[in-house]
Amino acid sequence: MKSFRVIPYQNTFSQVVFVDIPQSYLPSTHVTCSYTLNAAFQPNPRDWVGIFKVGWTTTKDYHTFVWVEPCIDVVGEQTVTRQAFFKGFS
Repeated sequence: MKSFRVIPYQNTFSQVVFVDIPQSYLPSTHVTCSYTLNAAFQPNPRDWVGIFKVGWTTTKDYHTFVWVEPCIDVVGEQTVTRQAFFKGFS
């Protein structure tokens, strides 16, 4: 009988996964955007999260954006969940 060694699988395709994102937002409301960073994510001090109009084609098509809290200290962690806050998004 053969024995097999199990190698843990780690998906590095989606390094940032957005969590519980609604299909749309009402104008002039606060928006909280939750996201998870996987262990393969390499943070950059210029990382940002944006809200895009429907049908966007480039990263320059954002409606608004916020700089995210630096997370240089989380390199090599399993996963980390963060939030970005948009005040009075309209």
